[in-house]
Amino acid sequence: MLSRFEKQLFGLMTGAFASRALAIAVQRDLFTWLSRGGDGQTVEQVVAYLGFQERTSRVFLDVLSAIGLLRCENGLFRNTELSEQLLVRGRIADQRGAVALFDHLYLGCGTLEHTLKTGNPASREYGYFFGAGTGSYPDDMDGSGFAPALLLGEFWDFSNARHVLDVGGCLGATAHALAARYPNLRVTVFDLPEICERGKALSKQHPASDARVTFHPGNFFDEDYPHGVDTICFVRILHDWSDKEALRLLEKAHAALQPGGRIVILETLREGSEKASLTALIDLLMLLISPEGGLRTRVAMGKLLRTAGFRRVRTKPTAYLYSLISAEK
Repeated sequence: MLSRFEKQLFGLMTGAFASRALAIAVQRDLFTWLSRGGDGQTVEQVVAYLGFQERTSRVFLDVLSAIGLLRCENGLFRNTELSEQLLVRGRIADQRGAVALFDHLYLGCGTLEHTLKTGNPASREYGYFFGAGTGSYPDDMDGSGFAPALLLGEFWDFSNARHVLDVGGCLGATAHALAARYPNLRVTVFDLPEICERGKALSKQHPASDARVTFHPGNFFDEDYPHGVDTICFVRILHDWSDKEALRLLEKAHAALQPGGRIVILETLREGSEKASLTALIDLLMLLISPEGGLRTRVAMGKLLRTAGFRRVRTKPTAYLYSLISAEK
């Protein structure tokens, strides 16, 4: 019989296998298909849907069952509560985009030792950080932005805001989520020109909010932020950059706001015993893709905001690993 420690070690050694099985199931949208399948699907039906060989499909389904994503009763496969809530298309807590993002980012883990020795990121594919184009990063971020976009509108009341600037808003996931939730709100996305062009094209998929979401092309380090906005948002942006660069972004935001204007930040913070092991892994991930990025503590975030000129800094946890930090000019 395996000891508790042996089980824990085996789980660590095989974690990559579980991660890839999850990612492939999400790519095939298996959990959405099962959710819409009523009382469950036979192994033959699942094999036909996946398009895999029968023998390999059975092993694949066994793995998904072993890691708690599927259950099989009377020969019928169904989602577990975990996969039903988090891995089905259209659910409010849909995490399929985040699974795809992490699956892509894990590619850099093969050169982790090099990063630990040199301090240099494992991959320069994420040219967004190196001034060498955007690479796949906007698609990865926008695909995983569904839940954070909903959290922002859920944990911060934008009913008194008129015009929000979403700095580094990628293809507009957060902007459209806010505009859909608040029908009188205008949202401007500030991002690189090539990202804004793609965002404009995708806006047609959101007829309810298309007219109230605009795109302002530019480099958010080098160019002034659009004036006339009363709220500036940074959603999963500041952890990508060093303290010096993050302070620069916050100072530019402060300059663009009128007195009384608000800044709203959604970030994962590096503290709290319950989240410590999870946030440590995100910090490790940042080493792989960003030259100087990393998670900050609540105190460190507050210090940056006050140095930039903001006051009344407040922090509150939301859901998942995110916290909402707010302040005003």
